[in-house]
Amino acid sequence: MAELVEPPKAFDVRRAEEALNFLESGAADTVAIVVSEGAYVGTVTFDSSLNRVTPSLDPEGRLVVAAAVSPFDVERAKLLDRYVDAVVTDVAHFHNAEAMAAAKVMAKEVSADFVVGNIGTREAAVDALTIVERVDGFRVGIAGGSICTTSSVGGAYAPTLWAVASVRDAADQHGADVPIIADGGIRSSGDIVKALAAGASSVMLGYLLAGTDEASAPLIRIGDRAYKPYRGMASRGAMERRFAVDRYTRASKRVAEGVEGVVEYRGSVMSVLADLAEGIRAGLGYAGASNIRELWEKARFGLAIPKQVPGELFRTGQ
Repeated sequence: MAELVEPPKAFDVRRAEEALNFLESGAADTVAIVVSEGAYVGTVTFDSSLNRVTPSLDPEGRLVVAAAVSPFDVERAKLLDRYVDAVVTDVAHFHNAEAMAAAKVMAKEVSADFVVGNIGTREAAVDALTIVERVDGFRVGIAGGSICTTSSVGGAYAPTLWAVASVRDAADQHGADVPIIADGGIRSSGDIVKALAAGASSVMLGYLLAGTDEASAPLIRIGDRAYKPYRGMASRGAMERRFAVDRYTRASKRVAEGVEGVVEYRGSVMSVLADLAEGIRAGLGYAGASNIRELWEKARFGLAIPKQVPGELFRTGQ
């Protein structure tokens, strides 16, 4: 019997595309994925090959990953530098002298891409580009998240769409082709399209992914429906459990700037991302754009007002 059973075909992770083509050819139902040293990573099935994804990979075939660190923790950034593709300064309000001075030092100590944030104004972008010698990306938006209460607790708020447009204008005027991550308030593919149209290159998602299988929170049931807990890193629960000792330490933050709740269970992240991708493609199509840069050039914004009289539903913004 053993003579009739062939050992499973194995492909190096850098040959993932070849593995998918092999499955689609009908040569096998499953293949193993291994790293260069031969260690097993996972199994890909024929069904998986029919749902192609194109993840962001580095030259070694590994997923591109970033690490969020306090701008004041240079030693941690240096330790993480060898493992990550980007280091992100994780501070709620980057536009202050101490954070920028610390980031200036950190940028010189790491070789990974250096992303700074969060910022929310044109002035913040200009100061960051002036003070920090190397800025490879901006994380933009303040207090726009669904579980963030900074706007009501501290009165500080930079709506993501407005902030992205402000920072993009500043970067362009400064001659800096710096990508922007729109962070906060993204609740649909339509929101993503608008953030991209305003000048972002990517978006940061919390709410939209919090209810998926891949989110680390446990699945709970309330009545006949399933949910997953979701909380801000500035919420009291997160601070009490010290999940945010860098960004929201109890010594520096004595008031919660986030809330806790639950989000409806949404299944696999793959299906959520597939729906978002289709929505984004549709949005680009409506603007006549085939990519994000074309969207920057072709998109036009208008101001929608409540419909009262036929013909007054839409008014072009100035």
